[in-house]
Amino acid sequence: MFDKLNVDGTYPCRVVLKGAVLKNGDTEDLAFTAKFNRMDQEEVNSLTQAIWHWDQTRKAIAEGRLLPDAAKGATNVSDIDWADRILGGWGDDVRDSSGDPLEYTEEEKNKVLRIEGMASAIVAAWLKLKGLDGDSDDGDSEGKPPTSRKSRGNGIGK
Repeated sequence: MFDKLNVDGTYPCRVVLKGAVLKNGDTEDLAFTAKFNRMDQEEVNSLTQAIWHWDQTRKAIAEGRLLPDAAKGATNVSDIDWADRILGGWGDDVRDSSGDPLEYTEEEKNKVLRIEGMASAIVAAWLKLKGLDGDSDDGDSEGKPPTSRKSRGNGIGK
């Protein structure tokens, strides 16, 4: 079983940057293969709890159920911070301006994470893959490993 998990490594996941603004000003949904770091369950729990608490506090303030001071006790984990922890590489479909595969380095990773909407798209795909996005399956393949196929519904073939 553990030979299939790549316990200490990364795993591929499709990420969609929706409404990316292209050089000519047009918008387009752009997809790429991210390689997500495998984390231990305690870290996953800690990250998701911090995000949930921040999100609930922010919503309660916006709805007037809490005063703005309530945010002082919540930890704001930004999408960039979270995506930085999740992202451990990318596929050959990530290209530079010359059309060559973009080498994965910390410097390039930092540039990519600061592209408008990119960190949020990475986090959204990770949450969807983990089943933590709260949305029902809409048939989209975002957040699924690029090699996923339809399940027979009984867990066989997953």
